Amino acid sequence: MRAHGVGSVGVLFFVGFGATARFIIPPSPTDSAQQTALMFTEHHTRIRLGLLITMFAAALLVPWSAAMFIQLRRAEGSFSPLPYVPVLCGKPFLLESSTAHVLADRRLPR
Repeated sequence: MRAHGVGSVGVLFFVGFGATARFIIPPSPTDSAQQTALMFTEHHTRIRLGLLITMFAAALLVPWSAAMFIQLRRAEGSFSPLPYVPVLCGKPFLLESSTAHVLADRRLPR
C-alpha cells in the first residue's frame, strides 16, 4: 500500500465515524438517559451505516500494518522488535471497530 493509502483510510474513517454516524462530537454528558436512547433509536440506520464504513476502513489497516511490518523488518533486520509495533497497534483498532459495529447492530427495544 502506498503512502496515500493511509490517508484514504483516514478519510474513510472520518466519513464513517464522523460524518455519517456523527460520533466525532459525542452526545452531551448532560443529556438524560432517555435523550441518549432517543438519539440512538431515531438515527439507528445512520449510525449502523457509519459504523459499517468505519469497519471497512479498519479492515484496510490490516494490509497497511502488514506492509509496514515487511518494510521495517527489511530495514531493521529479522531480530529487531520495531517491525512488530505496526502489527500490534493495527490489530486492536480493527477489533475495536468491529466490536462497535456489533454493539450497534443489536436489536433495539420496540
